[in-house]
Amino acid sequence: MLQTIVGAVEFRAGYTAQAIATLKKILSLHALAELAAPKRLDPIRVSRLTDETILALAYREQGDQEALAKQLHSLRKLAERLEFTTPQYSEGICRWALPCAIHLTKRELARLEALTSQNNSATNMNGTGP
Repeated sequence: MLQTIVGAVEFRAGYTAQAIATLKKILSLHALAELAAPKRLDPIRVSRLTDETILALAYREQGDQEALAKQLHSLRKLAERLEFTTPQYSEGICRWALPCAIHLTKRELARLEALTSQNNSATNMNGTGP
């Protein structure tokens, strides 16, 4: 979905708050898109994985730890669910789009979770955490 690219560009350009608003708006459209275009499920799923991953990066950039934790949980559930989903209507090189997106999402998820864990440990060691 083109809107995901817009959100990604906003994030990369440093417009984090605007990117978050754009990406959150798009999330609600993914469910509708799956119903409206059942023969384009894989591209829609790739778009959703991209959207949710960039949203997690934006929350981290913004320093919103609560939103980041929720987004990481949501992203992990989505990646795990899609990992066991049969690709739909994909042929040729396109059949690799969803597995590749899942792999990249899980890699970014692991990196973000490690960074979050390190930050929480440092905060707790400094005595400023809970």
